[in-house]
Amino acid sequence: MRFTVFIILLASLGLSACQSCNPPTNSNNSNRNASNGNANISIPERPGVLSPKDSVDPKFKSCNAYFPLAPGSRVKYTVNYSSGVVADATVVVDRADAGGRMAFSEKTQIVDRSGGLQHQSMAEKLYVCDGERVEIIAETSTTRVPNSPVTKVDNTYRSPAVAILDPASLGRKGSTWSHSLSQTYQVPDQPPIASKDVLQINFTVIGPEQIKVPIGTFNTVKIERKVKETKIYEYYARGIGLVKRLAGDGTTFELAEYSGLTPQE
Repeated sequence: MRFTVFIILLASLGLSACQSCNPPTNSNNSNRNASNGNANISIPERPGVLSPKDSVDPKFKSCNAYFPLAPGSRVKYTVNYSSGVVADATVVVDRADAGGRMAFSEKTQIVDRSGGLQHQSMAEKLYVCDGERVEIIAETSTTRVPNSPVTKVDNTYRSPAVAILDPASLGRKGSTWSHSLSQTYQVPDQPPIASKDVLQINFTVIGPEQIKVPIGTFNTVKIERKVKETKIYEYYARGIGLVKRLAGDGTTFELAEYSGLTPQE
């Protein structure tokens, strides 16, 4: 049960992970022949500053202003977990390649303000543009929380997996879309555990809303993200992307600073 809760929250929150879930013990032999990626499960005790590899190109034009994916950009959020833990999330974007197709790598590092003693994670997502829509094609995350081993989750998306609609559709209240994925979960010294469940994430455009965060006030589009009964509300501003996220348990992400991006009206 705890494993199920963990993967649902991880998939639905995107930038966060379950604070209280313990990883399962692999008590069956169904995955004995799966490749063991334990060597890839590692998180430094005190991570360095996450920075983009690419330089900012002032002439770059994103395919979707609400989800800019600008190479060389860096965004920081203040994360307030429902447990009371406060963390900093840093998101950087670089150019990537997806089988000859231009793609964007988005890396997210979350470190609590004690230096990673309460929560530390690293995630990488790979996106491509389909016209003005953005599709997600791969995701891997590694997380460490107290009283649990380091955990790695690989998400496999069913194509096409639309991460966000085109701006015109986002401007229509009630627009909906969805994507689905399966997950493979791994802890050290155990073979991977492939979840039998296929998670479907449903999105609904709630409408425009002005949002105030410590860095300023933004005109945004509010989107509901739902996995089963779990709801998360996200607010996106043109030229910036995600400004705020509010999870059902009270965990919040709020924009703290950004570079390599230009707000648009």
